[in-house]
Amino acid sequence: MLWLWRSKERGLINEKEYQTIKFITKLQHLFFQMFIHKKIIMII
Repeated sequence: MLWLWRSKERGLINEKEYQTIKFITKLQHLFFQMFIHKKIIMII
């Protein structure tokens, strides 16, 4: 996430792009956790 903040600081991406990327990353993280959780349940 540091590269994202640095890009924003340098003005390589605007606020809207920054928020969008942050949101997508958060969604991916949640999806990944759910996926692992389901795998564990299937194993048990």
